[in-house]
Amino acid sequence: MKFVTKAVLSFATAVLAFQATPAMAWGAVASYDGRIVYWAVNEKTADAAKEAAVEGCKKFYGKTCDWVSKPVTATALVVSKPIRSQGIYFSADPNPQVAAENALRMCRVDHSECGIISAAWDSGPTWWAQADGKNYNYIYLNADTEDEAKNEALDGCENGVEEKGSCKVSDFGSGSGWAATAEKDNQFWRGYGATKAEATKDAMKNCGDTACKVTGSGENKGSVPEPAGMKKVREMQRQSIAKWKKMGNWIE
Repeated sequence: MKFVTKAVLSFATAVLAFQATPAMAWGAVASYDGRIVYWAVNEKTADAAKEAAVEGCKKFYGKTCDWVSKPVTATALVVSKPIRSQGIYFSADPNPQVAAENALRMCRVDHSECGIISAAWDSGPTWWAQADGKNYNYIYLNADTEDEAKNEALDGCENGVEEKGSCKVSDFGSGSGWAATAEKDNQFWRGYGATKAEATKDAMKNCGDTACKVTGSGENKGSVPEPAGMKKVREMQRQSIAKWKKMGNWIE
């Protein structure tokens, strides 16, 4: 039995000029014969995550993997396995302990004793995009992919702009930040900043009138940091591997 891991190094509002930051987003798990487990996380797209998991597993084992999970993003990926036989049970949840419990629960439907063989965290991130049209702009926050953010920003802009077809994506990215909207007489001025206060200040500045009021704000979360619960799940994995080693069923 072998566990292989792969770490890849790799709201309507206006925004100031912002460079798009290269970032990743998706994770997936591949397996061969219920024994070899290979995961890829922080890949740019769902398809890229599946491909990286399958190709990585194939490269390691020399054969095409016979199972691959559904791609997931900004979540814990946990795989359980029966202690004394073969089989793979996969679960994903933003709460690592819930993911582990679900993976073990599925395994215990068929087997009396199960353990955690694989645990990883995919950090996201979430994307934002700005679209500008004639006398109107729109930003979409917390999209799972770059394309989703751009498309939603364009749709939002086109829904509000007077001259249809004038909207274009002017900026996008995956870093954390805030957007805010200032309003006066049914007109909107939008602002962006690293913090809520900066976004509010920028929106009011763009409005240019003290009579303007900030009517909304939102945060693009960017990468989701690994939660503390991953530590407990990795300890569960360590204990499971210790059992397999004691039985002589673990290959270093």
